[in-house]
Amino acid sequence: PDPTAAHSIRRSPSAVAPRGRWLPTECADKFFASREQTLAFLNTVTWQRHEHVVEHPAFGPLDAQQWALFLATHVTRHVRQIEGIRAEQNFPH
Repeated sequence: PDPTAAHSIRRSPSAVAPRGRWLPTECADKFFASREQTLAFLNTVTWQRHEHVVEHPAFGPLDAQQWALFLATHVTRHVRQIEGIRAEQNFPH
């Protein structure tokens, strides 16, 4: 199965699960601000990204370069989920 498909459901680890901290109208601004911070960081690091490894709860150890790629694909997954929801016959109800 396609892991990015809208129908593919996986529960987030509690540390990153949605908590309703922001209003829906705030979410895009929060996302874009966070993405800008991530891009700024990735564009300015001076160390080798493959030398720094952090555990991912589902995929095991990922180096910094793999984490950067994961972030991009993770966003794509959520975009596809949103597109799938919007394509539902009864959307937005």
